[in-house]
Amino acid sequence: MGEILYYIMFSLLLCLKGIGLDEANHLFQIGLTVAILLFVTKILIDEHSITELLVIAVGIAWGLSLIHISEP
Repeated sequence: MGEILYYIMFSLLLCLKGIGLDEANHLFQIGLTVAILLFVTKILIDEHSITELLVIAVGIAWGLSLIHISEP
């Protein structure tokens, strides 16, 4: 089930970017929110070790810090 959620998330983001939507578009923001919810659901459904959860958390924190730094 987790893999199906991942493929749906990836396909959704690919389609949203493929039709030319960007961060300023309201429809893209809704789609991104749905994709994030799918990702969180996938993480909660699958069994992960503490190390894997730590790596996921560090990756998310790193990504959010890069977004914060790059904003004007």
